[in-house]
Amino acid sequence: MEVAQIPFTMAQSLSGSDAALTRYRVELSEGAMELRHYEALTVAKTTLAGEDLAASKAAFRRLNDYVVGHNVARRRIACETPFLSVCQFGCTTLAVVMPRNEKTPPKPIASEIELELLPSRRVASLAFSGRSSPDRIRERTAELLRWVRHKGLKPRSETPMARLDSRFTLPWLKRHEVHVEVA
Repeated sequence: MEVAQIPFTMAQSLSGSDAALTRYRVELSEGAMELRHYEALTVAKTTLAGEDLAASKAAFRRLNDYVVGHNVARRRIACETPFLSVCQFGCTTLAVVMPRNEKTPPKPIASEIELELLPSRRVASLAFSGRSSPDRIRERTAELLRWVRHKGLKPRSETPMARLDSRFTLPWLKRHEVHVEVA
């Protein structure tokens, strides 16, 4: 079992600091597929109407405001990667992982941002690079779910998209993952 660290790029572009990295333990690895164990972590998340690029950008701006100091403590938060996004039922939800050393993250000023504690969990992951069009995400999600079922695991959650790179990374170099919580 190895402990992996997700490269710190997107969060750094947001917060401008060297935050701790989101850590997980790899239980099984087969090519681009991994079964991981994540410890409990806190996320700041926001949801907007729409499943398009405009909704995603608006959610990103909202979270960016929070982590650069628009919070009750009026301080920057060194967030972790990846950013997690879920587009379903006509809405986009974007979440950023709070640093492990931040026992109680500052409260958001914006009522549209909420803090949520995610419990310890097992997550199946499929990594891919390049563009993350809706069709490509659906294809990768279907591929991941086939692998999960083949391994005798049961999906327990919607499939978030994990974005690992800065928005300034060239599209063909971007790294992404689709995740599904499993039992």
